[in-house]
Amino acid sequence: MKGKNVLVTGAGCLGASVVKRCLAGGASVTVVDVSESNLAANGEGVRTIRADITDPDAMKKAAAGADIVIHTAAALDGAAELQEKVNVVGTRTVAQAAAEAGVERLVHVSSNAVYGIHQRSVITEDTPPSPSNQAYAITKAAAEDALREVAAATGLSYTVIRPAGIFGPGAEYFAASFYKRGKRKPFIFIGNGAGAMYCAFVDDVADLVAVAAVHPAAEGEVFNCVIDPAPTQRQFIAAWSRLSGHDRYLGIPTFLAKFGGLVAKPFAKEGTYLRELNANLDHVNRYVRIDSSKAKTLLDWEPSYTLESGVQATIPWLRRVGLMDDALKRSDQSEPS
Repeated sequence: MKGKNVLVTGAGCLGASVVKRCLAGGASVTVVDVSESNLAANGEGVRTIRADITDPDAMKKAAAGADIVIHTAAALDGAAELQEKVNVVGTRTVAQAAAEAGVERLVHVSSNAVYGIHQRSVITEDTPPSPSNQAYAITKAAAEDALREVAAATGLSYTVIRPAGIFGPGAEYFAASFYKRGKRKPFIFIGNGAGAMYCAFVDDVADLVAVAAVHPAAEGEVFNCVIDPAPTQRQFIAAWSRLSGHDRYLGIPTFLAKFGGLVAKPFAKEGTYLRELNANLDHVNRYVRIDSSKAKTLLDWEPSYTLESGVQATIPWLRRVGLMDDALKRSDQSEPS
């Protein structure tokens, strides 16, 4: 990546890690985001552009002169219309701008959510997408289709990365939220905890993205990015709870949660997790493996972080943002009670 001009869309948790990885590899980096605060968090030596990825003119200007485009920007939640606009229209716009700029490759960050919740056997990159009725899963699958349509029409070189739930510094849900909930004694969760918790440490995802951006074997390919085998939900939860000195878990039986889902469904918005709660609960105790060996085979790449080492690497960020108070700082290495 040395000497390359890289355009990164999105300056959030993953985008920030990608920027650092590209800089470390000797690239010149431009990052585009709609959030001024996200852009301001970038260090020196990074060109920043405040723009909407769905704006064709803005993206055409941003992509001009880029050798590589790394597309991390996405709407993770919110109204279905917003997710459709950002995830699908935005991806098409970024891909078209990249094609017109003649970039060497576009790396698109998708999600393992495209596989859906009904898979019963080992999931590989050849497993056909079958997204659930949640807006995020639907729009991320549609975004991949939009990218391929642009590539077919223009000859754009691309790679798709499908990461699992991203945890680590800056991850509001899979780190901050689970840490805060993990302080409860016990940690209350739905199910018996035996289901798979697909996850990947943020720096590992950024590293795979950077490798795929320049590796000849990555062209036109899809790669899963996940700790393989994935920890169970209970193991994932316990890793955060132990930072507070315990690993107590209380599982709510799924049949009780399903009853609550039936009551809440009429009041929930279409495309939200609550709206599709009962469908999601059908797989909450199921363990299906997502195979990540393709990246090792084609790119000689595999994750550097385990669940435990990733959680430990997140502690400085938890302290910096004020989530880990003084009383808990001493329990970093606490044994489970």
